[in-house]
Amino acid sequence: MEARNKLLNYFSSKTHYDVSRIEEQNLLENGLLDFLQLIELIVWLETETQKPVELEQLIQEDKITFKAVEAYLVEHSPM
Repeated sequence: MEARNKLLNYFSSKTHYDVSRIEEQNLLENGLLDFLQLIELIVWLETETQKPVELEQLIQEDKITFKAVEAYLVEHSPM
C-alpha cells in the first residue's frame, strides 16, 4: 500500500486528473501523460527504486497504466 500511496501522491502533484480513476487507462494514449511527463515519471521511479528503469518494464498489454507503474514500484522498491 505504501507504493500505491507514493504513486498517488506523485500523480496528484503532477496532474489535474482524478488519479483514483486512471488505474487501467493508457496514460500516454489518453493524454494523461505526455512524453516529457513520462520521462519525469521514469526519473522519479529511478530515484525511488535506486535502479535504472527501462521503458519496457512499465508496459503491460501494450500500454502504460497506473497499475503497471504501481506493480513496477512494488517489485523494485528497496526493502
